[in-house]
Amino acid sequence: ILPLTALACLAVSSPSSAVDWTDDARIDRWFQDLERHATSPAGLPALVHLSEHQENSDVAVRLDGLAERLVASRRTDPVVTARLHEWLGTRGSRRGDVTGAREHFAAAGYLADWATLGPYPNYGGASMGRVVGPEVEGCSEGCEHEGREMAWIDRPGLGAQGFLNLGSCMEERTDTIAFLRTFVHVGQETEAALYVGGDDGLVVELGGRVVLRELDRRTSRPDQQATGVVIPRGWSELRVKSGHENGSWGVYLRLTRPDGRPLEGVSHQSTPPGELALAPATTVQVHDPVAVALAGAEFKDASAEALTLAAVLAVGTGV
Repeated sequence: ILPLTALACLAVSSPSSAVDWTDDARIDRWFQDLERHATSPAGLPALVHLSEHQENSDVAVRLDGLAERLVASRRTDPVVTARLHEWLGTRGSRRGDVTGAREHFAAAGYLADWATLGPYPNYGGASMGRVVGPEVEGCSEGCEHEGREMAWIDRPGLGAQGFLNLGSCMEERTDTIAFLRTFVHVGQETEAALYVGGDDGLVVELGGRVVLRELDRRTSRPDQQATGVVIPRGWSELRVKSGHENGSWGVYLRLTRPDGRPLEGVSHQSTPPGELALAPATTVQVHDPVAVALAGAEFKDASAEALTLAAVLAVGTGV
């Protein structure tokens, strides 16, 4: 089995990148690959390569047009669609179209409004496995820690562009942990997929139940993991515990239908709404291209395309 570091190298050294093309020819090939493979996660490597040329105005404008067409098609793979919305949202933000950008990120399933609590010391990662802060009984709204009063800070719009940038709102950013929370509302019990990415440890709770735990140290990317959840009827708390060693710090998190398409009938807010519901313990199958790609990469005869896809999804450059 190849380690992820080896997979990351394949993302830029697969046989296709060894071909002696001119830049224009290579870019044309990526556009062709994206359009041809957009109906499956196999379209993602080409999209990632193209997004890395965003400073090239000709490439960016051309990708804008293709992205608009692909997101409008029901045949486009849901994860590819989400990444295209991220591209269009980022482009809109750069043009100053804040409303349009927010709509694209919302269409991908990102939740805009959050509150934060922290930071707390991580003690070399040990705090990720300990009960800390709001996890302590009686401290859900914050408690004193080492002589300092800790309380949730409301940060509406923190996730409006997808990335929940904890580094921008935490005083201490080395060997620390922090918490994020929002409150989700649905009119009836709803099956959903939760796509997350985070660095140096991540624990996600929904309705008082841990639904995802990842303690490996890595760089945060979109859609590194997916898990199925059941959102209980009414209001429920969605809380994230994020560990951090050094460097950039943040979390990607989005909610969709189990098949990865937009989840309808859900709203959220960053302030406590009152009575909260508890999530049931139910298994939900979800569209998880990372798991599929990594499973394929475990076989000796895995294609270069499968290995490249695994690298792009798990550790490759995000759109």
